[in-house]
Amino acid sequence: MDTAPQDKMPQRRLRLQQLRLLVSLDETRNMARSAESLGMSQPAASRVLRELEELMGIALFERLPRGLQPTWFGDSMIRHARTALSAVDHAFTEIAAMKSGLTGVVRIGTIMSPATALIPDAVVRVKQRFPQVRMIVRVESSDTLFPMLRQGELDIAIARPLEEDKNQDIEFEPLAGEDVCAMVRVGHPLARASEVSLNELARWPWVVPEAGSVLRRRFDQLFRVNRVTPPADFVETGAQLLITSLVGRSDTVALLPREVTEYYVSHGVGALVPITLDCRMDPFGIATLLEAPLSPAAFAVLETIRERAAELYLDEREPQTGARV
Repeated sequence: MDTAPQDKMPQRRLRLQQLRLLVSLDETRNMARSAESLGMSQPAASRVLRELEELMGIALFERLPRGLQPTWFGDSMIRHARTALSAVDHAFTEIAAMKSGLTGVVRIGTIMSPATALIPDAVVRVKQRFPQVRMIVRVESSDTLFPMLRQGELDIAIARPLEEDKNQDIEFEPLAGEDVCAMVRVGHPLARASEVSLNELARWPWVVPEAGSVLRRRFDQLFRVNRVTPPADFVETGAQLLITSLVGRSDTVALLPREVTEYYVSHGVGALVPITLDCRMDPFGIATLLEAPLSPAAFAVLETIRERAAELYLDEREPQTGARV
């Protein structure tokens, strides 16, 4: 239980009126004009500012002959006041939109694995709850999705973070890691085997991700670490339709995330090769822009994705969410 004395936690006594006055004074630098814009008398506005400064224990504005000038402390408080007011306004807008029937366009980008279950399930739930929300879903690689997110082409991305120093503007919420599998056509000799070695796998033709991708690097490293000559006969592509067509028409072995493989196997598209490939992928998760508040519709979609992810990846969720990457 929180037993901190009230006077040691001044933030509990902050009022929206005080925050709105701070923001207005930053814009007008004039007490009379700010008071008028907020529907207050000038003495009342002066009293509100004085009460706030007493609460903070520091002067937030310098009183100059020609108006008010924020102090260093005032600048900091104003910045946070804008954020707080924006969050409150966003909450009211969201509730109003939900009461009147949510509408809008939400653009989602996702890598391959979440596109098999997480995103389809979330889309179905959103359409059941908010049928007027229109959703656009793109399936791309992570290195394509992050630029799209930054350029405003996506509201939400389900992807794997890139280098940490390139993502200071991104909020990332880990969801789950990815095991990878080898998949072949139904009836393939490898599918009928009780056990398959890496040496045996290397002798078959493969369809693998393009050179430079994270999964391709992990795949190549798998053979090097085990001192096995990697496959010499392979096709490079990330196109799922081509991958499944090659697997179905030949003895080609496909390298795929486990979630995708299990989806194909359950629909009779392919068969799992009985071998554990030690090239697990880093966790993927939800990515949004830190400085771009989501629309009510996008926020509702985000919450639905979180809800379904908690069910699908219960044992894999990271203990801490909302971390910068």
